[in-house]
Amino acid sequence: MTSMTSKTKALLFIFGAAICFSLMNILAKIVGQRGVPFLEIAFARALVSLLLIYAYMLLKKQSFAIKNKKALSIRIFFGVTAMFAVFYALTHMPLAESVTLFNTRPIFIALLGWLWLKEKPSTKTSTSIVIAFIGVWLIFNPDTQYFKSTLLALYAGIAMAIAMLALRKLGTSDQPLPIILYFSLWATLGTLIFGFSSFVLLDPTSLMLLILMGATVTLAQVLMTRAYALTQAAIVGAGSSIAVVVSVLFGVFFFHETLSSQAVLGIALVVTSCLALLKTRRHHHQA
Repeated sequence: MTSMTSKTKALLFIFGAAICFSLMNILAKIVGQRGVPFLEIAFARALVSLLLIYAYMLLKKQSFAIKNKKALSIRIFFGVTAMFAVFYALTHMPLAESVTLFNTRPIFIALLGWLWLKEKPSTKTSTSIVIAFIGVWLIFNPDTQYFKSTLLALYAGIAMAIAMLALRKLGTSDQPLPIILYFSLWATLGTLIFGFSSFVLLDPTSLMLLILMGATVTLAQVLMTRAYALTQAAIVGAGSSIAVVVSVLFGVFFFHETLSSQAVLGIALVVTSCLALLKTRRHHHQA
């Protein structure tokens, strides 16, 4: 029996991470509806990750050293600001639209990957990017009550793309756990500093949901970091389409959210273009 290729392993990691991130989105939405401020949700997500990773690294006596400090700094800054935007959008606008917008990162990864990682996009990739932006335009409606949330969700997509490209750089020189540890540390400090004044006392159910959310996203981070070390950035980013589909289904059937026909078309275009991007980049990688 032959062992799995790096590409196959990466795709499995991508799928697992997408499912875990979907669960995080859903749990964050539930907790937000229970009256917990978005920065307190983000704080809990970061703190649980920090404690879990730190305890595991101490237990396994793993090194805390980071070689590529520049890439780590980029990953931390854009990752933390994206996290602020993600949790604001999740708690202030429909789940399907918010998740679709901040999962536009594959498109920005393809664009930025050309500039930073020298992964030049093909004609098919460029076409996918154009289609995706048409989808974003259909979702982005400046006349709705979600205008601020929409802007922040789109910013999250751009910021996460930059953070993910930094992960691609880090994955070639550093181990996943120290990367996640330092990101979680700065995310914990940032959300505490900016959000402490709005924190509320948690009831047992909300506390349990937040702990579960933190554990889920920690696993997602580990899987995602491993994936970025194994394959091209655009391929990993396109796997986020899974999270969009899951979130749309939960938004409609669990949270009873309604979507306009224009928004549905926009979501469909974004998801389709991301899947096309995945297929195109896989074929390009095989050539």
